[in-house]
Amino acid sequence: MLQDELRNGDVSVCKNTCCNTVRAFVLAGFASAEVFHYVTESGRKVYVSSLHKVPAQYRDQIKIKQQDSAALTAEEKAEKNEQRAQARSEAEIRREIRRLEGLRDKMRTPVTIRGNQVIVPVRIVTAGRRLDLKLVLDTGASRTVIHQKALRNISLNVRQKGQAVVAGGGLIDMQHVIIERVKFGPYTFENHTAAVIESTGKNFSDGLLGMDLLAHSGYKIDFAEHAIIWNAEQYEKANALIAELKDEKPVNSESNPDK
Repeated sequence: MLQDELRNGDVSVCKNTCCNTVRAFVLAGFASAEVFHYVTESGRKVYVSSLHKVPAQYRDQIKIKQQDSAALTAEEKAEKNEQRAQARSEAEIRREIRRLEGLRDKMRTPVTIRGNQVIVPVRIVTAGRRLDLKLVLDTGASRTVIHQKALRNISLNVRQKGQAVVAGGGLIDMQHVIIERVKFGPYTFENHTAAVIESTGKNFSDGLLGMDLLAHSGYKIDFAEHAIIWNAEQYEKANALIAELKDEKPVNSESNPDK
């Protein structure tokens, strides 16, 4: 799960993977590779690692340089290796940035806010069916509660039946059911027990997201952006690493060719 990938500083090693190991990797294995170069309108010579990276307006001037040419001096070979390493390193850094952005985005969930109530999108799987629910985040609820009407026409795996006390002291029927999978934000819970009750009156949600799930899911509510940030510390760490990788990304005309 995502929280395992981000735990214990795993995100923090991404920069080392990309900016150290990658740079060592890209300097090897070029003996038979091809490098294409073209000259921009400003007179700058640009080297790229594949033909499709050459802008269309420059393809008629392409020259292919073989890395294993015996005519190259040691200095020229070193220069070509460095140019290839730069092109490959930038590609690796871009892939790492995209991977980190994917992890970060999974830690941010858009929510609906009604007054002081935060409604979280939650996906469950039960009886082989997938359902998308809207549950009110409720730190006062010890257990996640789902309204019966949200589970209509579904054969529930009932673990226990009983009654629950509601506001005013009344009693309502309640079932404890096994939900095969509960997923929200980056978190997934398997075979989780939730309470199912009959709802009364008009509801704008399908139940409550309680502390039985929230206790394992650190979060911060961004009321201005109508979003929840799950595991805010790792979210900020991922943002910092993305910014650092973008700052370190080599600048060449593959990303900014002259027009």
